[in-house]
Amino acid sequence: MLVKGFYESGNALVILCVSQCGLSPFDETNSTLCYNAGCGHRRMTLTEVLQRFNRKERHWLVRDALGSASRHLDRDFLRRVEIAVRQRDPNFRMKLDAFWATDFHIDWLVAALHVLHSKTDATAPQPNEDGQVTGSQQDIDLVLASGSTLILIEAKGVGSWASQGLRDKVDRLRHLTGSILDENGRVGSIQAHFLTCSPGTAPDTSQSEWPSWMTAHGQPLHIPMQVVAEAGPLYRVERCNEAGTPNAAGHFWHAVPDSQANKLVQIVALSDGSEGGAELHGSL
Repeated sequence: MLVKGFYESGNALVILCVSQCGLSPFDETNSTLCYNAGCGHRRMTLTEVLQRFNRKERHWLVRDALGSASRHLDRDFLRRVEIAVRQRDPNFRMKLDAFWATDFHIDWLVAALHVLHSKTDATAPQPNEDGQVTGSQQDIDLVLASGSTLILIEAKGVGSWASQGLRDKVDRLRHLTGSILDENGRVGSIQAHFLTCSPGTAPDTSQSEWPSWMTAHGQPLHIPMQVVAEAGPLYRVERCNEAGTPNAAGHFWHAVPDSQANKLVQIVALSDGSEGGAELHGSL
């Protein structure tokens, strides 16, 4: 901290100080995004930095709809996450009050990690020659922060992992390696992990080049997604012709039992006791 000047006020000597980054270290609003340990600002935690960038309306809506119960994630889900992360870090312990956010933009993640490892204020212009900030809405489905551990979770329901979306996301995170994260997924005291979550099997890493910090023994860290179909078997909607034959150019549509999805989820009978739920002969 630097002394900028001083003046007398009555019998007191008032000393004017500034932090080494030139901003007031006593700003209670903490409107600066500075993480420089030597500048006089209180060091921001991983959770605090992520919260500063968490602007997703879907996350706000879910938190508002669930109320105070949404503050903490389910214990069983956190246990599954802990088991997966321990494949890379056997000593990891998940905190029950871990921070969570949905649909967290990768641009926001880049900025948050910058705040955590850089000595420059992120509100000042930062170089972007490497194109780490793309201006896109590409995001991580679920982000968790447990102490200094950052967990990125990508989810898939009944679709295939063999999609361009996952490959693009893996490539984007791979480009963070070496510039922001090291080969082990670390930046300063922060350790990052990448998990996949689905009711089916884990994705095939041979489809793209996965950084080592995103895998364990060459395989992705995977947690099972527990899905309950609470009103019977699931259906999908497809376009068809008048005879019911699938046709993307058809002028009709119909609901079709989703056999793939129904193999992956737990189907619960309706309250009337009917086995497997009611058929879709009327309204949904």
